Amino acid sequence: MIGKNWLVILLTKNSMQLVGLGEEKVQTLAIPGTIISNMEVTSKDGLYTLITNWLGHRPHTGAEIIWILAPDICFEHVITSTEQAKIDSETLQFLDTVPFEEVLSRVYKPLEWRLIIAVNKDLVMSMIQGFILHSYLTKAVIPGKVIQADVVLTQEIAQNAVKHASELGRESLVAAPSPIVPTLSELAGSSTSESKPKSQLSLLLGVFGVLLVILMVVLLFSNR
Repeated sequence: MIGKNWLVILLTKNSMQLVGLGEEKVQTLAIPGTIISNMEVTSKDGLYTLITNWLGHRPHTGAEIIWILAPDICFEHVITSTEQAKIDSETLQFLDTVPFEEVLSRVYKPLEWRLIIAVNKDLVMSMIQGFILHSYLTKAVIPGKVIQADVVLTQEIAQNAVKHASELGRESLVAAPSPIVPTLSELAGSSTSESKPKSQLSLLLGVFGVLLVILMVVLLFSNR
């Protein structure tokens, strides 16, 4: 049995398979087409209500979630070339074919070749936010293919995921410290991933210090 502080979720095109929070049985929560259609979230309010209703009698706030992404919501491309120019070119070409405005992607190296996996960013971040509203935090977001998980979640898969939670955190599609809490720009689906400009306070203090030194020198020589 998985402890009360863990929840493992296998996300598919039209369902969430969930186990954890001290419960033994894997439960399937169907996601209506009015909420998610073709891997696009069409109603975030409907999604949050669906999550709220499922969590209604489960008061284990503060639990950590490991998300496993089923193959039917992931886009994959294998790169066998070892030339960096070809790797970069193939990567860009592949990401251009993924039919979403923003994607989460990562390159995995299971053998001597590279496997690029991408998924709709808005779908994943909306799911994460739905549980954050109830103080459930995300530990990792992992494509099922990386951990040999297909379209069915079992206790064995979930227990193995929790056992290797730290390693999965380092392999997560969402590049953030653990536990993962999306930024406001991520939750809003911002079209940029650039970091905010650094504070200019230290620069201004430095300029002020230089001006103060010059003033003191001027006053010192003028009094001679």
